[in-house]
Amino acid sequence: MPGRTPPEAFEAFIEPIRRALSCLGPAKITLSQHGRQVGDTRAWTLNNGLGLAMRGGWHLDATMHYEIIPTQDTSAWRVTTRAYRYRVACADAELVRMHWHPSGNSPHTLPHLHIPALAAATHHLPVTRLTFEDAIEWAISLGAPPAREDWRDVLGETRALHIEHRSWHVSPRETSR
Repeated sequence: MPGRTPPEAFEAFIEPIRRALSCLGPAKITLSQHGRQVGDTRAWTLNNGLGLAMRGGWHLDATMHYEIIPTQDTSAWRVTTRAYRYRVACADAELVRMHWHPSGNSPHTLPHLHIPALAAATHHLPVTRLTFEDAIEWAISLGAPPAREDWRDVLGETRALHIEHRSWHVSPRETSR
């Protein structure tokens, strides 16, 4: 979601994330230092890294690394995702972790899942890119209580915005623009 300026691009990026999050309940998206500025990778987390606690013992943790960059024609700005980590748990039992962390110490640089109940907690199950909306939908599908009746519509709208502006889907080596 491009913007004419870096602040406009950031707001176009973060507002659909806030809206999607409203499907599970109120939470604060906390930005890393200088989170709205150009240069270097920044991050956001839920509630200062504490995640979102919901009724029934449900819990969602989410962190996304991003960077504000100029568009290809340099007439505007956009935000690009550099990594994500989503985790769904219930009653302190971890159900699924959705990761993409292309840099760091792990040799697993493509999107993948960890599913502890399948005894695959130490395995990296390959998947296509997962969105924040996917994490929210998975949480609700697994039993987390939605905070709004129109959650399907909201996630559909915010996911469509992401899909329209993403630069890759299956592998970060793929480019759609």
